[in-house]
Amino acid sequence: MSTPGTSTRGFSLPELMVVLALGVLVVFALQQTVVSQRQFYTAQHDVVRRHETTRVALAVLTAALREANLDRGDAVVAGPGTVRVRMPLGAGFACGADDAGQRVGLTVMEGRWASGVGDSVLVLGSVGWTAEAVAALESSGPQVPCVPAGGTVVRLVRAVPGVVPGSAVRAFRSHV
Repeated sequence: MSTPGTSTRGFSLPELMVVLALGVLVVFALQQTVVSQRQFYTAQHDVVRRHETTRVALAVLTAALREANLDRGDAVVAGPGTVRVRMPLGAGFACGADDAGQRVGLTVMEGRWASGVGDSVLVLGSVGWTAEAVAALESSGPQVPCVPAGGTVVRLVRAVPGVVPGSAVRAFRSHV
């Protein structure tokens, strides 16, 4: 207990409660600011990512359309607002084919020959240029003896009769 002529040091309980309440309000306001800034950052990041994706897609589409030969059917209007483009994957030379014409041996291959099911190749045969679907890429084997060790054989879904040795082979992937 204090005597009437002495002063006390410190804060009273009501003063501490007022300061504590003001502190809680300041912390709450700062937390709300951080949350709103994070939401703004996330929204801006999403917009930038969409713009970057669109830019890359337009660059790829532009390159594919530049390489497309409309006379050969590389680009086809598939429907309203849809264009189907055969995008080149790579090129090589046919050294020969098996007796059935279903396996074509390739040499001097350039490009991205990660060809797989659904891709297609353009091969010169006895009936002219033929576009055919790829069933698989295989390593060299006895079916096509002209392929060097470590070379590649393209197995086609349907045979291409009379593959001309030394003719160019182009690989494509269709994109819509």
